[in-house]
Parts: sequence; structure tokens; C-alpha cells
Amino acid sequence: MLNLSNNQIGDQGAQCLANVLQYNKTITTLNLHYNQIGPQGAEHLANVLQQNKTLTTLNLHYNQIGPQGAEHLANALQQNKILTILDLRSNEIGAQGAKHLANALEQNKTLITLDLYNNQIGNQGVKHLTNALQQNNTLTTLKLAANQIDDHGVQYLANALQQNKTIITLNIYNNRIGSRGAQHLANALQQNKTLTSLNLTFNHIGSQGAAHLANGLQQNQTLTSLNLASNQIGDQGAEHLAHGLRQNKALISLNLMSNQIDDQGAEHLINALEQNKTLITLDLEYNDISDQEKQRIKELLNINHGLTVSLEYKKDKRL
Repeated sequence: MLNLSNNQIGDQGAQCLANVLQYNKTITTLNLHYNQIGPQGAEHLANVLQQNKTLTTLNLHYNQIGPQGAEHLANALQQNKILTILDLRSNEIGAQGAKHLANALEQNKTLITLDLYNNQIGNQGVKHLTNALQQNNTLTTLKLAANQIDDHGVQYLANALQQNKTIITLNIYNNRIGSRGAQHLANALQQNKTLTSLNLTFNHIGSQGAAHLANGLQQNQTLTSLNLASNQIGDQGAEHLAHGLRQNKALISLNLMSNQIDDQGAEHLINALEQNKTLITLDLEYNDISDQEKQRIKELLNINHGLTVSLEYKKDKRL
């Protein structure tokens, strides 16, 4: 591994590094996080990727490659047969950059993880990527957090999930997804047999969105991790999810941290978990659960020995 994170190497440094990598046959991981690399530097690195036979991980998090730099890397991905992980978080690639990468994904057969966190790709960028997912049979992890995606954009993702057979991890936290978007995802969960992890933290799911997802969970047999932290689902949303948990036999981790759940909502979840023996981890930190209700959770844990419940304070991680 070569870690040059936070060294201000810029485009010129990227060019020098690219010259070296043309002959290197040992480096498998290159970390260039926070290095003021722009489109020109990305082009130098892309030229190397078309020839390099050893590099499997490239981290360009927090640089300034923009859509033009994304295009250079996309062109390289159409030729490259080695790279498996590409981290382009916070690079301002926009919808146009996402389109270039999508074109590459239609051809590329080796990339398994793509992280586009905080790139302003929006709904249009998602549309480009999901079109590619209909062709791509390799990518397993797609991270699109903080990208201004709303219900319309998530519909593209949901439609793709009904067809795609390889994505196992989808991270779309800190977007603008509401109850309608949750409904689209729930419909996808009823059909999808591949996705195991879905992160929806910091969206606007609400109680109605939780109801939709609960319906999806009743049918789904593959999702093992669902993160709904900070989604304002409240007691009513907790009740809906409790109904879903009574039927679901796959989910092992459910994060409901910071969701305005009080004793009533916690009681619904406890009653469901007296029947559900699959869930292993339930996160209820930063809700409004009383000490009396926490005691009820203790009693549940005496019955369900495989369950861990996290509550408001660190000392309550395991009651």
C-alpha cells in the first residue's frame, strides 16, 4: 500500500506518480486522499490504469477532479481489468461525471465498489448509473450518500434493484428521500433477492415511509441490515416496523437511532421481538425511552439471549 494522503501533490505530483506506476508491479492500493488533484492529474492516473496490472484500490477522496476527471477515469475503466475499488468521494463530478462513469460500468467487468459520496450527481446522475446497472454484473457496493437524491431519483434505483442481481450494499444516506421514495424501495425489496445492506440514515422517511418498508420486509428474504437512523419515524413508524419484524426471517441488524420513539414505540418493538428470533442488533440510541421501558427491554434480553439492544447512553450498549 502507498499512502500519500494529505500531501498537496496536485496535478504535477500526480503526473510524477503516474510515471512511476507505469513500471511498478507491487503496489495494490494507492491512497491520494486530499491532494488538490484536478482533471489533469486524474488524466495522468487514468493513463496508468489502462496499463497497470497490479493496482486494485484507488482512493481519490476529496480532490477536485470534476466531471472531466471522471471522464478520464471512466475511459480507463473501460480498458482496466484489475481495479476493484474506486473512491471518488467529494470530487464535484456532478451528473455529467456520473454519466461518464455509468458508460464505463457498462463495459467494466472487475470494479466491485464505487463510492460517489457528496458529488452533487442528483437525480439525473442516478438515472445514468441505474441504466448501467442493467448491464453491469460485477458491481456489488454502490455508495451515493449526500447527493441531493429525492423520491424521483430513488425510483430509478428501486427499478434497477428489481432487475439487478449483483448489488449487495446500497448506501444512500443524507439525501432527500421521503415516504414516496421509501415506497419505491419497499416495492423493490419484495422482488430483490441480492441486496443485504440498505443505509437510509438522515433522510425524510417518516412513519408512512416506515410502513412501506415494513411491508417490504414481510416479503424480503435477503436484506440483513437496515439503517433508518434520523428519519422521524416516531412511535407509529416503530409500530409498522414491528409488524414487519413479526414476519421477517432475514434481518439481523436494525438501526432506529434518533427517531423520536418513546415508550409506546419501544413497546411495539419489544412485543415483536418476543416472536422474532432472527434480529441480533437493535439500535434505539437517542430516542425518548423511559427507565421503566428500559427495564422491559432487560426482561426481553433475558428471554432472547442472542439480541443486543443499544439505548441512549454508551453504558446501555448491552443491558
